[in-house]
Amino acid sequence: MKTDNNLVVIAEYNNDFNANIGLTKLREAGIPAILNNETTANVFGVPLAPYDTIRLLVLRADIDRARDILASSSSEEE
Repeated sequence: MKTDNNLVVIAEYNNDFNANIGLTKLREAGIPAILNNETTANVFGVPLAPYDTIRLLVLRADIDRARDILASSSSEEE
């Protein structure tokens, strides 16, 4: 069942530094977000694909705003 309270993956990262930047940008915009699999990626420190990918999750209701924020921040970095 899809509801606005379901968590969805909005982005995937290969390192915790970039994952935390995305997380911080969303939280600063007032969008609740969490990282999934951060511990596994940090503990092992070697590629364990697909297990080493850090996923950024938001509520389904926030997905459009979150995408806009992440897209605008990545274009600013270029």
